[in-house]
Amino acid sequence: MESTGKIRNESPYAIFALILALYLGAHYFYVFRGLGLGQAGLTILILPGAFFLVLWPSSLPPFVFMVLLHIFQTVMIIPSGSNHLIISFFLAVGLTIAYVHVAFREKKLVVEPAQYFDTFAPLGRWLLIIMYFYGTLHKVNTDFLNPLSSCAVAFWGRYGFPDLISESIMIHYMIIYGTLVLEIVAMILLLTRRFRWWGIVIGVSFHGFLGFLPGGHLFAFSTLAIMLHSLFLPKASLERFVSGPIWQFLAPVIAFPLRRAALLLGLIVAIVLLPLALSWGLFLAAVLAFIATYAREYAEADLNRARLLLSPSALVNVVAILFFLNGASPYLGFKTGQTISMFSNLITEGGRSNHLILPNLRLFDHQSRIATVLKSDHPALGLWSRKGYTMVEFQVLDYLERAAGTSATFTVNGETFTHSPDNPLPAISRLPPRWYRNLVVFKPVVLESPRKCDNF
Repeated sequence: MESTGKIRNESPYAIFALILALYLGAHYFYVFRGLGLGQAGLTILILPGAFFLVLWPSSLPPFVFMVLLHIFQTVMIIPSGSNHLIISFFLAVGLTIAYVHVAFREKKLVVEPAQYFDTFAPLGRWLLIIMYFYGTLHKVNTDFLNPLSSCAVAFWGRYGFPDLISESIMIHYMIIYGTLVLEIVAMILLLTRRFRWWGIVIGVSFHGFLGFLPGGHLFAFSTLAIMLHSLFLPKASLERFVSGPIWQFLAPVIAFPLRRAALLLGLIVAIVLLPLALSWGLFLAAVLAFIATYAREYAEADLNRARLLLSPSALVNVVAILFFLNGASPYLGFKTGQTISMFSNLITEGGRSNHLILPNLRLFDHQSRIATVLKSDHPALGLWSRKGYTMVEFQVLDYLERAAGTSATFTVNGETFTHSPDNPLPAISRLPPRWYRNLVVFKPVVLESPRKCDNF
């Protein structure tokens, strides 16, 4: 943020870049903490990239660098069933396509951030709207609406509320239907001209609450959701901020890069030392205060729905369509992982469906055969078997093909199959290529009714 004028000119891009840096920093902090630096590879560079992007949010090189590294890291770990990772992957691909589009149009390598923002922002807005759409639609099933099995109730219980609240059936129903109403209302309000601000406030508050889940398991996902909500802010929101008293006080303090770096390092140290709930609460409070103070007034151009949801790049719009189809995959029989069906209790496997509205179209046959693993030395297959989960046979065969030295015995429809390195199953040789299987991921499942919450 070298100058007030530059901030005003690039305000929507700068806000997005700041929260993108926070999201990637949060995501990879937890990734590297679990992996250790020895396994981090090139993606360890994302953390200093996030640091420099916070220092210079109007600078494109660290932004593009981090986006490309995120794509690289995601490709390296697929197949993965992570929902927030698939959302950020679609976003990163769209960001890359948008950059190439603007670079060719402007005939220069370093493009104008304002033009770049207008090209990729519609995709990010669509990702959020589609996330809300499927986040609601997938939950319209018998098991989510049943207090004895609903993931909404199980999720609520993880916050440690008093028994008087957590064991009340009336409150359970309020949580179940309140979740559905809140998500659908937030989505509708974001698409309206008059009440968009309320959609942002409701959505940020909802995902902010999710971020307080003990253990920090949804910290990165909540940051991603807040980042996508930032794309709906008025373009003049940051301009109003730099015209106000807070910026006038801060500007001399952070006028030079070394001062900003020292302040940022101090904040990082404070965040690491503080309890996660406290640091997350301070961040959320700052975001909501900014929205409440500077983001209520929209210009006419900000309210234009075509500009809001339609990118100048046709390929960027195609990415949004592909993400929508990805969310429909359970009903098409294609896959169940990465489909924004987390905490939904949805069942579409084995020819069954607990959904109250949508039938299984079964355009693909991947979900039809369910395998019960009896024994296996494959780490994942053995783990799910011990926990009592069954799996789509396609996924079991994929695991075995990728780990050629492992063995497994499983049953499908009462028939027993045994695979070993010396006696491989013929079905493994008939699997589609790995690039295809990287896209087709299935969650472990317990085919019981009511279906307990499995947290996927």
